[in-house]
Amino acid sequence: MLGIIQGLTEFLPISSSGHLVIFQGLLGIRSSGVLLEVVLHFGTLLAILFYYYRNIVSFTQGVVLRNSKDMKYFSYLLVGILPAVIVGYMLKDKIDVLFKIELVSITLFATGWFLFITRYYNSNKHINLRTALIIGLLQILALLPGISRSGITISTAMILGVDSKLATKFSFFMAIPMLIGALILQIPELTKLDTQTYIQLILGFFASFISGYFVIKWLIKLISENHFWKFSIYCWVLSIITYLY
Repeated sequence: MLGIIQGLTEFLPISSSGHLVIFQGLLGIRSSGVLLEVVLHFGTLLAILFYYYRNIVSFTQGVVLRNSKDMKYFSYLLVGILPAVIVGYMLKDKIDVLFKIELVSITLFATGWFLFITRYYNSNKHINLRTALIIGLLQILALLPGISRSGITISTAMILGVDSKLATKFSFFMAIPMLIGALILQIPELTKLDTQTYIQLILGFFASFISGYFVIKWLIKLISENHFWKFSIYCWVLSIITYLY
């Protein structure tokens, strides 16, 4: 169930981590916190790799062959990724304590505002070094459950004038090395698990992959039709319900 929730909410700008915290609270589930989230996120990472397969292969070949355009885009990705990677690594032993419903009710409300503001922005610029850095710095906030990573990165890019489709692709491309890195950091925890827990995590992984894959196309369609900001209403309503709960 949590894998399906992760897959449905990872690509939608409504915070998958926030939803995992909420549903674990509602269902009375005690989990390993960050480990569970990382494994479920890895399922949605596989969905990204499948959906953008041709783009990723072409981009990787361009980087290997040192194509100027691809090398420039690669540098933008690095600039966008590093701030969250550094802060996330520094706080990796302290993030578990943030996975509480009380915090999620506040951060979901903040996510809603980021999404709502995009209603007034619809430009056609490309990513540059400045926008990549600003996106990367604000992505740090997504370490908090309830702050949508895709929501805050796509919103920031759009507010800075980046075309919505290009902003979405950049956001998803940034997720690839970050999710791989997060899984590597959790390998020591994976080695301590029993067989039953492994089976549970594997089921969650595949559930998040399958549901996530089918959501990507829908989200890109919504963004291209300028419906992205409407997710703010969902975030605000869920924030109020969560606060009352």
